[in-house]
Amino acid sequence: GWKRAVESIRKICDMAEKRSVFMMLEQLQPYESNLLTNLPQMSAMIKEVNSPALKTCVDLVAMEVAGEHLEDYYQELGEDIIQFIHYADGDPSGHYILGDGNLPLKEYIQTLEKHNYTGIVDLEINDSIYWDDPHTSIQRSAEYLREFLPEHP
Repeated sequence: GWKRAVESIRKICDMAEKRSVFMMLEQLQPYESNLLTNLPQMSAMIKEVNSPALKTCVDLVAMEVAGEHLEDYYQELGEDIIQFIHYADGDPSGHYILGDGNLPLKEYIQTLEKHNYTGIVDLEINDSIYWDDPHTSIQRSAEYLREFLPEHP
């Protein structure tokens, strides 16, 4: 599976390079994948694919489930590789709206600021408990951000 993944991602990245676009690779939780669930695997995949078109999306919940830290990703991969952040609260059982979980949300922002991050940050709210009323979930996360990060416009 690993060898096929490397070959497939490399082919996709070859096409991406010709079109001057980037491809994002995200680590998943162990219940979602058996190939790419932590930083050592992410690093190995990036090195084996060996393409300037391959960047990474760091899923903060999957990162925490693996017992890792955002600073570890910067130290291992470098600032250029990290281009997308799935910003969510949560725990090993799910991705929650901001404030509903137990993750160090402010620490993540401080790490991103330390590295002058200019990539994309999205609110990954992907737990079935929010499916019946996604509008309120997004609204609560936006309110959390306004209160949590008042110094940021």
